[in-house]
Amino acid sequence: MDSQKTVKKREYTFLEILLIPFRCAFVPAIALLIYTVLNGLTPIMQVIVMAKTINTTIAVVENRASISSVYLSAFFMLLLIGYQWMSEGLARFSQSKVNLNVRAAFRTIVTEKIARLNYKHVENDETWNLIKRILQKPEDQIAGALLM
Repeated sequence: MDSQKTVKKREYTFLEILLIPFRCAFVPAIALLIYTVLNGLTPIMQVIVMAKTINTTIAVVENRASISSVYLSAFFMLLLIGYQWMSEGLARFSQSKVNLNVRAAFRTIVTEKIARLNYKHVENDETWNLIKRILQKPEDQIAGALLM
């Protein structure tokens, strides 16, 4: 994918900055979005599954249910634990893929923009320090906007 077609040279709004990772690496960005949503829902699901497991276990002890009814809630608990183990690694993989693609698309544009600066801005210490602070790894800032 040609980086010049993915990210155009211009000023960007906040919403457009959030959409840049999706333009550069659609599938990993969607995976990160899903991870973020599921990461927020996981504690809620854990409480629900744990409550169901406790209620089912109490019902088994009181002979209102058979022991096989505990297996389903235990299976869901195992699924949640497995998701928590695997999701962090998959999210890091997706994040690095997004970072690499955004870096490939965005670094060139930022470098060209800095190269077009007037000489007086490069020589002015205050201006140059400001430019360096703002543009310190801009691709990481844009890719990191996904995980705010």
